[in-house]
Amino acid sequence: MDYALQDGTAKKILVAWFSFTLNGGIGRFIHLARVLKPFGHQVQFCSLVDDTETPWPELKGQILTLNEALKEQWDAVMIPGAGESAERLAKLNLLRQKNFGIRVQHILNDPSLYARFEKANYALDPHIVVINNEHWELKHLRKLRGEAFHYLIGAVDTERFFPHPFRNVPTKDQPIRIGALGAKNLSILLEAFQHLGDNFELHLFGPLDQTAGEALLALARQGRAKYWGPLFGEALAQFYHQIDLFVSVETRAGWCNAAAEAMACGVPCVASRHGTLSFARHMHTALVLEKISAQAVVDAVNRLVSDASLWKGLACRGARKMRAFSWHHYASQLLQIVFQPRINSYFRIPEYGLFGKWDPELRLMGLKPLMEKAEGCSVLDLGAAEGVIAAWFARHGARIIHGFEMVPDRIPVARRLLSQFDLQSLEYHQAAIGRWSDFLKQFQPVLLDRYDIVLFLGLYHHLNPAHRKDVLRGALERARRWFAIRTPRHLVEADKLIELITGNGFRLIAEEDSKPEENMGWLGIFERNETNYSEKVHVNEAKR
Repeated sequence: MDYALQDGTAKKILVAWFSFTLNGGIGRFIHLARVLKPFGHQVQFCSLVDDTETPWPELKGQILTLNEALKEQWDAVMIPGAGESAERLAKLNLLRQKNFGIRVQHILNDPSLYARFEKANYALDPHIVVINNEHWELKHLRKLRGEAFHYLIGAVDTERFFPHPFRNVPTKDQPIRIGALGAKNLSILLEAFQHLGDNFELHLFGPLDQTAGEALLALARQGRAKYWGPLFGEALAQFYHQIDLFVSVETRAGWCNAAAEAMACGVPCVASRHGTLSFARHMHTALVLEKISAQAVVDAVNRLVSDASLWKGLACRGARKMRAFSWHHYASQLLQIVFQPRINSYFRIPEYGLFGKWDPELRLMGLKPLMEKAEGCSVLDLGAAEGVIAAWFARHGARIIHGFEMVPDRIPVARRLLSQFDLQSLEYHQAAIGRWSDFLKQFQPVLLDRYDIVLFLGLYHHLNPAHRKDVLRGALERARRWFAIRTPRHLVEADKLIELITGNGFRLIAEEDSKPEENMGWLGIFERNETNYSEKVHVNEAKR
């Protein structure tokens, strides 16, 4: 696999955080550093609070202080999580300095920790957000900042974690060793062991849930529990090879490293959906717990150990599934995501290199009545993004499309997208529409006096409050027949937008409020009352 980038240069990446404790988020970047090092890329670590002590063997003496990191030039800086206080997360704004390069936020847990990730996001103001699990949907990302949002799932060290060639199916008359994490919902497992046979043993590793206390000690005194402590590398692989099955009862996770590693080792897994969405398929690669409870664990474990065919099938198919999630693949994809040419995207159309947070279909909701009127029309699209909505009007027969967008990256994408249509006139320009008079002065040679349809979607609330009503009135003046606006409902009421628009000669013919999780606001479609505006613009009116 080729790790070299297009220009063949090695990259210098900084992983910046506060304390480098034992958790999967930190371990992820230790793996990344190991895999990228042979290809000349550097991954280094920095504590923003100068806490350079760590239990990770690979990081001993390797963690930079903030001042040391500030003295160097980096190609990219990455943050591995959000599990810190709001006061500490605010310090991430230190990484906005130019010497840190491209800012990358990694989301490594599920949306239950959204508030923390949002604080980290606003402080860092990342160029790129990378999500490592499928628990996050686009609707969860819409309030986050970023120019591009990527899903990069995984990963697992498939060179170290692989099936043991002599693994046997356990039988009921021998010890059956169940592996699990020591800090993840341990009380459920301890309760389950009260209902499992005496030949079942609980083997734990990693940080230990200190609340387990007496229940764990009682099990240990029976010879049915063993705590292995923190495990790394080959010792961890040996742990998986010594257990008969693995149980994960996590209630909050993005990517469950332990379940992934166990499955890669050919160990059958009983797992909750948390952290395993991408690889645990019920009865195919794992037994998936619909409900996390002691009884559910007992039922799944008993089912697995009583069916040798099921045990073998899950072990084989699970190990095969995990081969697709290698660190080599993950590292290669991450380099491409971070260092490939990037478009500051609004819409999400991967085939056009757009990795924004809006599905085109969602932003088109409510516009169908207006698109049905587009045949032969002229369209002015203000705040036009990558031209996706304008393209739909072109598909419905619009003949003139004039679009204006503030973000320069989006202009060539829009022109390419709209060039596939046989338009009489296509104009697409980078423009700030903050002051209407300045906008007119710059683009008067391009603009028509009137357009059949004016789109003012998702723009009003981004304008300066001191000038946005003036911009809205200017846009209304350009509308010959129809005008569409989308903006948050609270601004519709606070600024009395319906009254303002109807007071300028329009009547409301359709409106729609989006669902709260869609976060699109209110859509209003208006038609002009005045009959002298009723004739459609002719194609020969188009100016270039």
